[in-house]
Amino acid sequence: MKINIITILFVIAIILKFGNHSFLFAFCAGLVFLSYLLTAKEVELRRILGVINSNKLILFSFVISLFSTILNSLYNQSIIYNYIFEIVLYGLLSVIGVFVYVVNGENYIVKGFKQIVTISFFLGILAIFEFFTNNNWFFKFVNVPDHLTWNTGIHYRVSSAFLHPIPCSNAFMISLFACFFILKKNYYRSVFLTILVLSILLTQSRSTWLAIFFVMFLYGLMYLKSSTDTFRSVLKFTIIIVVILALFQYFDFLREIILNRFEATKTVDSDYQRIATYSYIFDKIVSSNIYQVLFGHGAHSCSFVMLKKTLQWDDFSTTDNLYVSDLYNFGLFYIMVVIFQFFKVIKMLKNNNNLIRMFVCIFIGSEVCFFFYEPFVSYPIAFLFFFSFGTLLAINRDIKANSIIKIVSKCTQ
Repeated sequence: MKINIITILFVIAIILKFGNHSFLFAFCAGLVFLSYLLTAKEVELRRILGVINSNKLILFSFVISLFSTILNSLYNQSIIYNYIFEIVLYGLLSVIGVFVYVVNGENYIVKGFKQIVTISFFLGILAIFEFFTNNNWFFKFVNVPDHLTWNTGIHYRVSSAFLHPIPCSNAFMISLFACFFILKKNYYRSVFLTILVLSILLTQSRSTWLAIFFVMFLYGLMYLKSSTDTFRSVLKFTIIIVVILALFQYFDFLREIILNRFEATKTVDSDYQRIATYSYIFDKIVSSNIYQVLFGHGAHSCSFVMLKKTLQWDDFSTTDNLYVSDLYNFGLFYIMVVIFQFFKVIKMLKNNNNLIRMFVCIFIGSEVCFFFYEPFVSYPIAFLFFFSFGTLLAINRDIKANSIIKIVSKCTQ
């Protein structure tokens, strides 16, 4: 089996997660981008330009975000070149997703994500060992403070190669959706799904649990509405519920983990921190000038503002909500584009193409997770999300173009 460029970038993202290497990851992504750009045929370049042209609003919001960060870096010395390269990186990953689809086709993307699912499967097995040994083998390669070893609550929280439970659960969730849509329905698929679900439970990430159930709910609504065999669909859903209840019955530690995460009194401090943060950031936005309200203060500016004030915890630099941070960093216009794109993507779930369904579930599930943390400091999540998003836009554009061609051909007959 040949190593796929998608797999290579994913592995690079995991390795570079062990430090602050935005420039290096952007350089790697840039090399991939240039290799595709210089070798692509004219017809392929036209298709790629067609995808970009049909998503001008997204392109404009990206350019504004980049320009705003560069502009604010001129008088805010805290905004270093690394933050500018981060935005360039996100754009490159999305465009690479378009290139890979147009040049290599759907089968190549399926093979790449199958390899990612396999990697996640083995990382999931390591996560399960991590849970029972209370020891993350990957911490040996980085200097991790004691308070970030995640030995909290009534049970240890796993983080595997991702070094933090939340991006770990987010990555496993993406692999879970990929496993569901692109692996054949056989014994291996069942084993992979089981390991990934168990690993997600052991991360104790409530945001990912909620995201998965939200996606399942949306997908169920679409599926039940369009299916002619409603009884079979309801039966499958009932079986899933029964299996989950059985797991709770026979594995006490799973029940304790879930109940503790939703009932623990220690989350009061966390809740106060979030509420106080939102109020503080919104006050800062209101007091900003009209340009900053519309187009933001530049990447990571929200973190610098957070460090100036102690709300509940000292030296806390995150809002734990990507949308609140992006509202301050990139402005109201950017957030409006995100909201518009979210509802636009939900409509794509009706499509019969399994690859589109997979990418839609990845997009929606990740967007729900982003309500509870800021993900893109984790390079594996940045890669999986932006690459998937770019590929989704490319496939959707092709399907629309083919539909128009079919309609025109019918009319001319």
